[in-house]
This record gives sequence, structure tokens and C-alpha cells, in this order.
Amino acid sequence: MLIFNSGFVDMQIVAVDSENRDQDAQRYQLLSAYLLLTGLMRRVRMTVSPSASDAVRYRALKDNVLSNGIMRLMELPAGETTPFVVGKELYGETVEEAVDALEAWGNNLGCTAYAELV
Repeated sequence: MLIFNSGFVDMQIVAVDSENRDQDAQRYQLLSAYLLLTGLMRRVRMTVSPSASDAVRYRALKDNVLSNGIMRLMELPAGETTPFVVGKELYGETVEEAVDALEAWGNNLGCTAYAELV
């Protein structure tokens, strides 16, 4: 049995959790913008507390779009190494990898509508 008696371990865990919350908050902005701009958002039906953080909203939105078939996670095609999103398909090892790829999509889009959404 291992027992850790160090405040440093707790601080490190808090830092990781904070980083995950920040990443999930950014993912919420990216996924929401993508869904709005592609028209897929009109199929999303969910209720989240107005006081919920963007990180919580991302997890609820991700679960909603996957469980209701609005989007689906796909394996990367042979020869592809970079995650991406096309239409309703998220290509990558994880949903998070594919959603993170939307940042480049938004930057390349170069439209003010995307900038206003995120």
C-alpha cells in the first residue's frame, strides 16, 4: 500500500485539472462555433445550467452530439496522421483531438462570424 503525504502532489493535480478545464472551455467554443456555422447546432437539444462553466458545457455538448448521432468519431483514414473534422465526422483517436483541430479550421476560415462566435 502506497501512501503519499505531500502537498506538492495535490498542487500538481489541481494544476492538471485547471489545464483540462481551460482546454475543455476552449473546445466548447470551437465545437459550438463549428456546429453553428455548419447548421448542425439546430439539431442539438440540451439544457445546461446558466451558471455552468464552458468546460462543463463542452462535456455536455460532446455527449449530446455523439449520443444523438449529430456527429460521430471516426478512425483516421490510412496514411492520415493529423486529426480533422468533415461534416458530421470527427476523425482522430479521440474526440478531443478532432475538436482541437477545429482551431486551425477557424483560423483558416478567416471570417468575422467565426471570430465573433469564439
